[in-house]
Amino acid sequence: MAQAVLHQIAQLLMPGCVPLFLSDGYSPYLTAIVTHFGHWVQPPRCRATGPVPKPRWMPLAELLYAQVVKTMRRRRIVEVKHRVVLGTKAAVEQVLAACGWQINTVFVERLNLSLRHR
Repeated sequence: MAQAVLHQIAQLLMPGCVPLFLSDGYSPYLTAIVTHFGHWVQPPRCRATGPVPKPRWMPLAELLYAQVVKTMRRRRIVEVKHRVVLGTKAAVEQVLAACGWQINTVFVERLNLSLRHR
């Protein structure tokens, strides 16, 4: 489902536009983001003999992705951490400051809740 959502987002954006992504700690989001906003890279060989390394997906250099990781105990939130996965914290904060926002996952959580109820 993460691939389908990112595919729709990529279709709506102008060519060359790389948005800032904010999400919870759900691991399939990173794979979906990198497959839509990345490229194949062939790693160099480490030795002269042996198998050639397999190509890998690498994110674009301008791609920014941050996560909000919540720690819960007894069904209550006890800690909220902000983690920058791709890019730098300063770059993420600069993009968010232009809108007066901060790292938040309200929209992703609302979408997930709507999908679960359907």
